[in-house]
Amino acid sequence: MESKSKGAPGFFDRERIKNSINWFVLLILFLGYALTFTVPKFFGATDRYVSLFLFCMLVLLYFNNVGFIYSLKTREKEIFFVAGVVLLNIINFIMIDSNKGAILVIGNLLMIFYLSTKVKLTKWQVYVISMLYFVLYCVLLVYNMLYDELVTFNPNTAATAAIYTFLVSFVALQKLAKKYDGLGVLIVFGMVAGFRLVFWHRARGAAIMLLAFFFFYYFWPKEWWRKKFAFPVWFFLATIGSLLFVAAYVLLGTTGINFQIPFFYKPLFSGRNRIWMEIFQLFKEKPFTGIGTGIELDAFWEFNIHNAMYDLIAVYGIPVFLAIVGFLYWRMNRLKECIFKSQLSRCAFCALLAVFFESYFDIDLIWADYGLNVMFLLFVIHWAEDKEAESGEV
Repeated sequence: MESKSKGAPGFFDRERIKNSINWFVLLILFLGYALTFTVPKFFGATDRYVSLFLFCMLVLLYFNNVGFIYSLKTREKEIFFVAGVVLLNIINFIMIDSNKGAILVIGNLLMIFYLSTKVKLTKWQVYVISMLYFVLYCVLLVYNMLYDELVTFNPNTAATAAIYTFLVSFVALQKLAKKYDGLGVLIVFGMVAGFRLVFWHRARGAAIMLLAFFFFYYFWPKEWWRKKFAFPVWFFLATIGSLLFVAAYVLLGTTGINFQIPFFYKPLFSGRNRIWMEIFQLFKEKPFTGIGTGIELDAFWEFNIHNAMYDLIAVYGIPVFLAIVGFLYWRMNRLKECIFKSQLSRCAFCALLAVFFESYFDIDLIWADYGLNVMFLLFVIHWAEDKEAESGEV
């Protein structure tokens, strides 16, 4: 059962108001997400404002579910840690005279993970939002197969958006398949359609995301997460391992070796090695403050590092990077305990881990357009601590 408010009954019930505001944030962010990947003109008109809008929604969630007075009264260290990291980044960006808009990237990322244990969704919020994701996934499949001219994104983005959407929708699909045996076909349909889309678009990152989720959810035994070194090792591979991958990829690229990747019909080295090498040349001059943003690259037409962890360390510097990774580890290690209480929480946890590994090839873990995805998955993981989940209903 959901907790009952102690406030005034009726329309001004505090719990009802809080849930209504949470509904507003979830639905308005989902609407923006859906329009971004189905209406190209909407993406073009709003892309530069997405980080700011996401930040405003996160601030609204903070005041609705936590509040600054509560943080002060309880001497909550987490929100002041987040503020301290953002302040350090502001100082760094002032020192190197960088564009200040990128400050919102780490601000949003830290706030999303901070709120992961603060916002408690209702049963209907979990199921309705995840089902909306499945409807959107079906729409994206149609768009990609029949109306390719409507999709102005490059093939990697088109496929990644669809697979990312499918993984978030898996929460609802898992619940439906558990309750109604025949609806398990939706999961099979989603998986088959997803793999078809990945190979059609030759999207390596999306393929990694789908395969990683498939491995963590279906092959990695749940009880193995209880092993002492299991999560630390996987988290290391998902974060520091991403940087090691960048180094190995660049070094291998200098050897002149290149070949077509089976099934994807793309060369192993198709440009990222040049981007990553150029970024390293800039980063080694400013390792502690980071290089900032707004830099024109010779290796690519826009400032896109194509690796989330490399972006965090190169743009924001080593101290900020270590603070972010440490905060993410602390949060996810705590949330890991939820997967033993709820199958849906384990599903969301595996999906989030898959995004970390997909971000070896892109910045989708920290891209504002996908902010709702990360936030919703974290909320679902934490949902296991609610009374409904603990009672075995999920």
